[in-house]
Amino acid sequence: MKIYRYESVRFDAADGLNSLLRQGWLPIRETHIPSGSESNSESAAATLLILLEKEVDRLPFPGETLAGNVPITFLQDVMLFDGFELNDLQRVVGLCDVRTFDPETVLFQTGDEAHWLAVVLKGDVQVGLPELPVQQTTIAVLQPGGVFGESTFFSESPHTMSARTGANGATLLSLTRPSYDELAHIDANVAARLANNAARILAGRLQETDEWVWELLQQNQIAQVSASWRRFRHRVRGGDVAGGGFFGV
Repeated sequence: MKIYRYESVRFDAADGLNSLLRQGWLPIRETHIPSGSESNSESAAATLLILLEKEVDRLPFPGETLAGNVPITFLQDVMLFDGFELNDLQRVVGLCDVRTFDPETVLFQTGDEAHWLAVVLKGDVQVGLPELPVQQTTIAVLQPGGVFGESTFFSESPHTMSARTGANGATLLSLTRPSYDELAHIDANVAARLANNAARILAGRLQETDEWVWELLQQNQIAQVSASWRRFRHRVRGGDVAGGGFFGV
């Protein structure tokens, strides 16, 4: 089973990345993050967003466990809990719910206002945009270790996407907003670290979205140029142009 995470890396501070590489994480894609100033080419190229993957040869529930039978070895590989000590994990998990959902269960739909942050422990969750004018509206299938709900967890905005469990159902570790507020009251540092990790996950997904939009714009521009070129060729062949002129010799 493969799990994934994003890591923002500066060339002058790569200790965090080196630590992950020693733990078995492998980089599979890099995205350049420009700095605020393009006048300094060295600083503009100093930061990369790296997508890493790791092969984990174990089931989701072996070994030492926390509350709700959530294994600590599993949660330590989840980016949402990056940098958490054992007591930090215990504090957070104690405020979470562990719930199992039947196959094809709708967790939330576009427009819903229920705000909760979730980690997939077993099964999978399909996230999509059902109103897209395409046949396949699923954007991502989140496997164990996947995190979702971070884009609306810290805002009052309704969900812009939908989520449902896959064919085998799913077991989720979920944190509601009131429980997070309780965590912030109990330990502000742990709550801030959780929020920071959620922001890093969201930033990685926004970078992926930016790349997709750029590719779409390029494809659209190429299509417009191709159509304009076909019209031009039709005209110079005599379709709309009177005799004479440069191409009419």
